Parts: sequence; C-alpha cells; structure tokens
Amino acid sequence: MKELRRRPLRLASVGLLGLALLSGATALSAAASAAPKKTLGVVIYASTDPFSRDVGTGAAAVAKAAGWQVDTLDAMNDLPTMTSDIEALVSRKVTAIVVTTVPSTTIVGALAQAKAANIPVISEDGGLARGIAAAEANVNPQSSGALIRYMFGNMHGTGSLLALTYTPGAPCLQRDNQLFAGLKKYPKIHMTRYELPGTDVPQAGQTAATAFLESHQAGSGNIAVWGCYDDPSIGALAAAKAMSRTDVQFYGYNGSPAALQAIKTKTFTATVYFDPIAVGHTVFSLVQKVLKAGRSWKPQSVSGPYILVTQKNITSFLAAHPGALSS
Repeated sequence: MKELRRRPLRLASVGLLGLALLSGATALSAAASAAPKKTLGVVIYASTDPFSRDVGTGAAAVAKAAGWQVDTLDAMNDLPTMTSDIEALVSRKVTAIVVTTVPSTTIVGALAQAKAANIPVISEDGGLARGIAAAEANVNPQSSGALIRYMFGNMHGTGSLLALTYTPGAPCLQRDNQLFAGLKKYPKIHMTRYELPGTDVPQAGQTAATAFLESHQAGSGNIAVWGCYDDPSIGALAAAKAMSRTDVQFYGYNGSPAALQAIKTKTFTATVYFDPIAVGHTVFSLVQKVLKAGRSWKPQSVSGPYILVTQKNITSFLAAHPGALSS
C-alpha cells in the first residue's frame, strides 16, 4: 500500500517539475523575443551617387540577412547634414554606424559623440580619423597598382604617356603618386602630365588629349592616356575618335558604364571596377569584427575588393555583373 501511495506523489512531483521547466522555457523565449535587435545605422553621403547608394544597399542587405535592423539616412551631399545624421543615430543608440565616401576628417565632431557613446563607426573610402574604428579603402596600392602595372606591360616599357590627374582629390593624388613611383623603373616612357580642373572634366580630358596627340603622331611608338579616374580618359577617347586615331591605349579607374562599354567595343584598354555591393558586404564584415574584438580592437584600414577589367575579360565580367553597364 505504501508503494501505491508513493507513485501518485512521484508523478505529481514530475508534473510540477515539468510545469516549472515549461514555465522557465516560456519565460526565456519571451525574454529573447523581447530583447532588442542589433541596429546598423547607415549614412549615405549622397544617394544621387549610385556607388555610394549601392554601398549602403549592400551593407544593409547583409546586415538584415544577419538579423539586424537597419536605419538608413541620406546626407544629400551636405556635410552639416552628415554630421547631424550621425548624431541622430547616436541618440537612437544604434549598435554600429557605417558612413560612405565622406572624408573622415570632416566629421570629427560627430565621430567624437559616437566614440563617447561606445558606438563604432566604419568608414567606406573616407580614411581613418579619431573616432573611426575601421576604414574600407577602395583607393589603395593594390587597386591602383594593378592598372599601372598592366599599362606598363602593354607599353613594353617604352613610349609616350599622357597622365590626366587632379591632385586636390585624395584618390587621384594617391594614384598619381603611385604612377610617378612606377615610372622610375621605366625611363623610356616619357610622360606629359596635365592637371585637371574641378569641373567639366571630360571636356578638359578631350582638350588635353587633342594637343597631346597632335604632337605624337601615329607610328611614333606606344602611346597611352592614363586618367586618375575614367571621366577624363573618356574625354580623351573622344578626342582620338575625332582625329581618327586608333593607335592609342586608354586607362582609367572606377569602372564607369562609359568605360566598360568602350572596353566592350575595344576602344578603351582597361579600368578598375569596384563592385559597390561587394564593398558593402566588406564594410559590414568589418562591423562584425570590431564588435567581436571589443576593447582589444585597434583602428585599421582594410583594402576593398576590386576587379581589373580589360578587353580580355570584359565578356566574363559583364556576365557576372550584368548591371555594371547601367549602374
């Protein structure tokens, strides 16, 4: 009889334990669902700039796939607005902030507020500054040097080169310096350098190329035009077409639709393409690394992904990036 009495008591105890465990699991589940998601703040310097906009889109997409919320703001090409947007995200207590294209040294006030709030800020192509946890750099020795080395190889170390540059711009200055350094190895390449204005760049490239080609006739050796980005070289290509010159090589950076289309028709030699979506993914991976490292993280600049596009790989490139001609 004692044994019979014990069984229901033991069953009752198990039942109470089960209810307790169920109640505890329900509470944990409720607490987990009530816990706020991580939020990524994205400040796009100018949504009218397709590259800047697409970088933000790429970072937002991969963040959402990781279960984050995303708060995207458009600074509308205005530095004071950029500053106030960062400050607004700080006040909203986001987990991390991504800023696109703006030089980091121009937003140090807002960066100080983010740093004080322990919110890491990741820069896309703005460089390191106090308050920037990490910077993704599309303009770097690897991407700049790939095109320059390709050009020197095509010129076989000899010939005439028109360099179209804009030294007030940080990307152009970096590429220009690398071109100068590379030329030291090729004393038989004679360079004519042209400083571009801040506006009407394609027209300036066309004007400079017209004068250059008039003094370098076809058959006078290897002739090339290098632009610190695509626009001036596209202008130079227009000059060559107007003069019925087909003996000139053309190089640029950024993988603009005009340059890619010209490579496709074999009238432009090469450009460096930066996939904005891939750049956005790289930026968010930096966010995750910074948060994981915590206090042990040291600010650093990381080279961004790039593709050297030439007449040899243009077909496979466009198959992999069908939107590049219209972006």
